[in-house]
Amino acid sequence: MSTAGKRAAALGEFRILDAISNSYFYGTTSYSASCNGQHYWFLLIAGEADTITVMNNHIYHTSGRGPHVGEISGYNQQIHTVNNYYDTVGGHAIDAAVSSHILVEGNYFKSVTPPDTGTASGGAEYFVQTVADATTCAAYLGRYCEWNRFESSGTVASRLDTGVLSALAQVGLFRITAPL
Repeated sequence: MSTAGKRAAALGEFRILDAISNSYFYGTTSYSASCNGQHYWFLLIAGEADTITVMNNHIYHTSGRGPHVGEISGYNQQIHTVNNYYDTVGGHAIDAAVSSHILVEGNYFKSVTPPDTGTASGGAEYFVQTVADATTCAAYLGRYCEWNRFESSGTVASRLDTGVLSALAQVGLFRITAPL
């Protein structure tokens, strides 16, 4: 996938509880949309009713949107991003747009600036950063969430929309947990 440049994977409609897992996404390319030698729009999830777990992946040397979720008003994407290793990302990792609900837990962000674009585009996130954030999960999911770790990465503002936890609980997407 190192010559695609702008997009490594674009995904349409998935069935409930599908997963993108145990993969190595190598983003070095000579066809970079940002002219920095890294894939951009690395993972695009924009189907009408996507319910996906993105888990146990190594995302290396990309420049953003891993994943970019949502963008179409009226659609409903429920994404659980768990236990991924974001390594040397020259842009952002998580990008929540309109109609998205993303639970981000147990990921490791190394040299990622910034790890998250925020929810200004209308998406909803629950981005676990503290013990208190992890504890809140228990009321909705019946278990504690694992908090995300950061090394030489930017900061993430508070993204604690409990509507995300409710939405994921309804479809059972929370059953996959991050290791301690």
